[in-house]
Amino acid sequence: MSQDVPPQIAPVPAAPEPQAPETAQKVARLTRADWVQVGIGFGIGVVFIVIKGLNWVASYLSILVHETGHWIAGMLFGYPSIPAFDFREGGGFTFHQERSLFGLFCIYALALLPFFGLRRNKLGLAVWGGVVLLFALAAHTRLHDFLILAAGHGFEVLIAGVFLYRAWANAAINTPAERPLYAGLGLFMIWHVLAFAWLVIFDIDQRAWYLQGKLVCANDVVRIQTMTGVSVNSWLWLLMLYAVTTVATSYLAFRYQNTWRVWVWRAIE
Repeated sequence: MSQDVPPQIAPVPAAPEPQAPETAQKVARLTRADWVQVGIGFGIGVVFIVIKGLNWVASYLSILVHETGHWIAGMLFGYPSIPAFDFREGGGFTFHQERSLFGLFCIYALALLPFFGLRRNKLGLAVWGGVVLLFALAAHTRLHDFLILAAGHGFEVLIAGVFLYRAWANAAINTPAERPLYAGLGLFMIWHVLAFAWLVIFDIDQRAWYLQGKLVCANDVVRIQTMTGVSVNSWLWLLMLYAVTTVATSYLAFRYQNTWRVWVWRAIE
């Protein structure tokens, strides 16, 4: 007499416990091919630095970025501005008109829009609220005058850092030729700032020319000295430190991009 045996039911395997991400996933590294591409770019940068004609041509990119920095800062703080090259005395200049309260009101109105999109994101609200408060502090004190003057050289170094980051990370690259070009231009722009500061500090003729200023106005660092009482040399040494640090910062931004991108996404989603 047979006896029915209940069918055996295979146990459901337990879900695997989440594993901690590997260090390699958190810290990005350059492969040999990456180093070759970036190295070629740095070689291009050296060529632009050494060859006088190419140096002169590439310097206009730095001038354009420099004056764009003044223009952006002026517009943000309510001063209608017009950037231009100075083909007579060299370099460039940016005309700032009288402050427009309507323009400043428009900036505040635009600054309020992100609060609506971030209304369910506490981190984003806190970060953007802090940015708006800092902007208001600068806009209604003399700090904004300093920032407009400092934005020229500051923006040069910032954009150089962005170029270097794109080269390190191979980010926002549409064609292979862009990566070494970004590396070369980033290196050149950093050198351009360092060479400027070094010559004004140590070269007598270059310093006399810079301190003399232009017919329309004094140069940026001289005006910053007048405003703050801190010597031109001190500001130039600080500028060189900022430039050198930006090279390292751009590389660290590449190395830890998988970490900071998560926090940026959390702040804007």
